[in-house]
Amino acid sequence: MTDVKTQNAISLKGSAQLVKEFFHFGINSILYQRALYPAESFKREKKYGLALFVTHEKKLQAFMDPLLHQVEYWLAKKQLKRLVMVISEVKTKEVVERWQFDIHTEDLAEEGSSDNPIIGALNFALVIPPLVADEVKKRPEEHDSLRGRIVRIMMLPSATKDVASEFLFIICKRSVNRMIKYVGFGHSAGHLANMGLLGQINQPKHASDSEDSETEDYNKVRDNVNPVTGAMYPPDHGSALAGMTDAQKEFEAMKLVDAMNKMMDAGIVKPGTIGEDGKVREVSHVLELIKDAPDPEEGGSDSD
Repeated sequence: MTDVKTQNAISLKGSAQLVKEFFHFGINSILYQRALYPAESFKREKKYGLALFVTHEKKLQAFMDPLLHQVEYWLAKKQLKRLVMVISEVKTKEVVERWQFDIHTEDLAEEGSSDNPIIGALNFALVIPPLVADEVKKRPEEHDSLRGRIVRIMMLPSATKDVASEFLFIICKRSVNRMIKYVGFGHSAGHLANMGLLGQINQPKHASDSEDSETEDYNKVRDNVNPVTGAMYPPDHGSALAGMTDAQKEFEAMKLVDAMNKMMDAGIVKPGTIGEDGKVREVSHVLELIKDAPDPEEGGSDSD
């Protein structure tokens, strides 16, 4: 069997009963989202303010119920450090996904505690589970998952888009790179600009942005994902500049500069760059968008 990277490492704290509840709903949700059992074998339940899916398939219940009771017993005794859920191929036993839940038994709360640290971990597992290659074949908003529905709300011309954006940003652990990966820069740019966080898009990624949000097959296609759309480039994607000489490239670039300046003068577009405050700053000339570009006041273009 090939080595498979841990798909999800979630740290859990809370009472034994609360952590057991998380496993119950979390495992059921993974089985439902990955379509490992028919959708009709699940029923909808309301918990933590969320609509969750729980199996009513008797054989699966007969397997999970005693397992979860044993998990609760180990938790109460503070004997459980980690629980791992593995999805593997039936015939080859090859591991497809591996979910790891680390439990801090020294921090387990007393029964009846009013704190509920499980909700954040559950939201993370339900809304933005680790990416797989098939998911980035389509744009985020084209999916019927929770993430896809929230992204579609972000596209609405109403105040709810701000609530949806902030919710996803919180679920993404307020990581700009993680937000762009799950939503696409095109959908998240407005929210990041309003918060003054656009300057972080060029900062080095943290290891945590990848270790619990990417699967092995996603890593194989990651370089083919368009960060603006959050989906893979089309199969026939290629460079429009392929085969051009440097002189030809410069000529085409200046044609684009002139065209953009004409649209700016006509008030059709207002290009901007990222200011020191991490927000969008309007530019007076398109060359301001290019690093180390010549001063636009020092010379113009020969074209019309």
